[in-house]
Amino acid sequence: MKNSIDKNINVIFSRVTNVPNLITSFKKTIMRKQIFLWTYLVLTVIIFSCGKQQFNNEKKAKENEAALKSQKTNGTQSVPEYCDDLPNPCTDPACAKYYDCDETIYYAGVQITYETSSGMLKFNSAVDVNTVIEQLNTDCENYNSNYENQYPNLTADQLDSVDVINNFDEFSPIRQFEGNFSEFVSKRSQIETIENAWLTNSMTGTDPDAVDKTFDDGENAIFNGNYQLKIGTVIYQPEEVEILAAQANGSFSPMGPICITNKKRTERYEPPGGNTRFKLKVAINSWYGRSGAKGKVVSFKRKNNNWKRARTKLAVFCVGGIYSSECSQSFTFSDRNPSPSGFKKRKQLKVSRHQPASVWKTKYSELAASFEAENIAMATLILQ
Repeated sequence: MKNSIDKNINVIFSRVTNVPNLITSFKKTIMRKQIFLWTYLVLTVIIFSCGKQQFNNEKKAKENEAALKSQKTNGTQSVPEYCDDLPNPCTDPACAKYYDCDETIYYAGVQITYETSSGMLKFNSAVDVNTVIEQLNTDCENYNSNYENQYPNLTADQLDSVDVINNFDEFSPIRQFEGNFSEFVSKRSQIETIENAWLTNSMTGTDPDAVDKTFDDGENAIFNGNYQLKIGTVIYQPEEVEILAAQANGSFSPMGPICITNKKRTERYEPPGGNTRFKLKVAINSWYGRSGAKGKVVSFKRKNNNWKRARTKLAVFCVGGIYSSECSQSFTFSDRNPSPSGFKKRKQLKVSRHQPASVWKTKYSELAASFEAENIAMATLILQ
């Protein structure tokens, strides 16, 4: 009996003493179930979110596609089918007009938009146009001066050699401006391409001056290849003008002096020796945004039987009389670069006088440019 009781007591005791282990096991089971439940819930949320995001992306893509199809219409005309297959439809003129390809930047505080459909730069005002031209020419002048000031003791020929080593580009600031518009082709870059071909062909073929209306790199940089730009919605371009000047009594005589604007002249000069040439240019320009009179000289040298732009110690002058839009005389002037004396070791040098939002004219034989290459050559060219 006693043994039976003891046995029962031991069983009970063992069960009682095993309670903590049972509790611990139970807790572990509960925790595993909780972990499984939370994992299930998290995965469910993630899967739902991904599905929702995919649904939203697909919905947005369909909306964008619908918007694009809606956008890619031009009246009753539809976008050409091949446009959607192009890597960049904006590079195709037939496609670009159906896409939002315009590019807008701010330069010198001025908003400039490249219109893909027209291939022009658009400005908000004539003041903005002048601000940009002035900044381009100023940036280019400062860039060249700062570079040359690093080598004050080098001759022009020595500086030419250093240019090659440094890969120096005299038009770098202007080129950077043009590069802001991925598809824009400026008149300046077009003229540069023509000049390079002309030099490669020993100064034969199309002369770059035949297509250059302004002789001004800053101005040419904002015009497209057709010499056009926009101010607001209006297209502007410089055009040659000849009018009869009014006589003292206000009448016009067929034999009277002729007032002109947007006229130019250029001549080539070759000093003895045959390996150096200069081109002297004189021009007057006037259009809605800007008027100016200028003289310019470009230096060339033949090296290794190839002609190229080359540095020479240069000075350039422009003198003459300027007339108003009615052809009554406004003022005379005489400008020199560098002023008041000295020379600059340049491949080209320009001097100009200008005024925004005005109309300038001159008369034949009343505007001239001159240049001097130190100890090499000098010449004068009259606009006639």
